[in-house]
Amino acid sequence: AFARCYSEQQTEKLNFEYEVSYTSGLARTFTGVLPVAAASPFMARTDFRMVSEDQVLVEIKLRSHLPWNVVVQDFELRKDGAVVDGMFSAEDLLPAKMSAGADITLLYEVGLEDCKELDLDLEFALDDSWNPEAGEEDALHWKAVMSGSRMGHKTHRYSHKLSMPHQGPRAVMQAKGELRVGDATTFEWQVFHTSGGNAASSGDGDSFDYEIKCSKEHWILAGQTKGRVSLCPGNPVIKVDCIPLSSGCLPSPELLVGQPGTPASRGGKLNVN
Repeated sequence: AFARCYSEQQTEKLNFEYEVSYTSGLARTFTGVLPVAAASPFMARTDFRMVSEDQVLVEIKLRSHLPWNVVVQDFELRKDGAVVDGMFSAEDLLPAKMSAGADITLLYEVGLEDCKELDLDLEFALDDSWNPEAGEEDALHWKAVMSGSRMGHKTHRYSHKLSMPHQGPRAVMQAKGELRVGDATTFEWQVFHTSGGNAASSGDGDSFDYEIKCSKEHWILAGQTKGRVSLCPGNPVIKVDCIPLSSGCLPSPELLVGQPGTPASRGGKLNVN
């Protein structure tokens, strides 16, 4: 039953039969259907990050929940049946051997309008070279089960649906100069509606509270870090001056917009010299 298709929430129907023999010599066969919830082999986490007003970076992280080692053989992201090209091709990332708890990350840059409903399909199989140690009783048991059921010789498919959940204000951040320890640099966030276009009016529904937060160990902020912004007319720009306190790859400041503090621009990493 598990050899067909995995998904986040799936119930497989197992057909079974058993025979009852009586002392009189008669026998009777009974049949039935047993619904079984199939556990998802992967846990999917998706992040959507704006890279421009109409482009979104889609980061899909898959973690293996299987007790045995598998090999990811292929994957596709589709929109309305059409394949979406990734930032890195499947040939560059595959085949990928994954042990229990291992992660694989897929990156796509897609248009904002294409983020409403996407389908991910991933094909995988049991890693034939997997040889658990003698002390790993659970692993040895699972490998025996897989071999006995011939599942190890089949390709399995995992399916996952994803869509951009938040349709409120978003922002794109950029630094206006080179980042150096102890030197001030202006950061700008351009705020806009993800529904496309600007708001039609300047009512309260187009105004949002905002706050800029950062790690106090890495940054000093100067300027207005908390206030209210109106998305009509135009796409407003929020500016603050930032001074990095250490070098290396630092978590960037983050802009929170709306209630209760929805991230409009998720913090990434910035290289500081």
